[in-house]
Amino acid sequence: MVLGKKGKTPTGIKQKKKKDKKNIVAITLLVGSIVALIFLFVIFFNYLFPAVGKEKTKGEAKNNIEVSLFFPDSEERFLVVEKRRVAKRAAAEAQLQEVVEALLKGSHTGKVNCFPAGVELQTLQIDATGTASISFSSDLLRRHPGGATAELMTVYALVNTVIKNSRKVRRVRILVDGKPIASLKGHIDTSEPLAYREMQSGGAVK
Repeated sequence: MVLGKKGKTPTGIKQKKKKDKKNIVAITLLVGSIVALIFLFVIFFNYLFPAVGKEKTKGEAKNNIEVSLFFPDSEERFLVVEKRRVAKRAAAEAQLQEVVEALLKGSHTGKVNCFPAGVELQTLQIDATGTASISFSSDLLRRHPGGATAELMTVYALVNTVIKNSRKVRRVRILVDGKPIASLKGHIDTSEPLAYREMQSGGAVK
């Protein structure tokens, strides 16, 4: 009998090689199965528990709308439009409240803020004639700096913003503590509802 190295027969060596091959194949299949299970688990987990950040972003996009806010330019000669995203509301009055609140918070792009800090929106109502009656806290009168230009910018930043963002509103009545006011500081008549006024660059200030 011919012996191989260390006394093993050729037949024994062949059987060992076959066994080693079977072991390698089994290990490969086992590792592949584990990887596949991990992959399927990750997919299933992500399906059941989606990333919070992504879902929040999608939800915010669906629940927000873009609006146009009017602010004075740096020289307070014209009104300039600033785009802003605000919460989407079903009712027209609630939607305009969001718009006016955004206007009160001031510009996000360095434009002139036309409402004094601390002024609060109290109520906003739209009647059948298309007039929006908007009531502010008394800080609007008490803290406004006055002057013809400043009053003009404050009044029409509000009027133009409200009308621009509503299909229902044609005129805006400014109230303080629920009552009509003759003017903010004696320059611009606010005793009656006011219509949109073209005050953008390139358009006549009427």
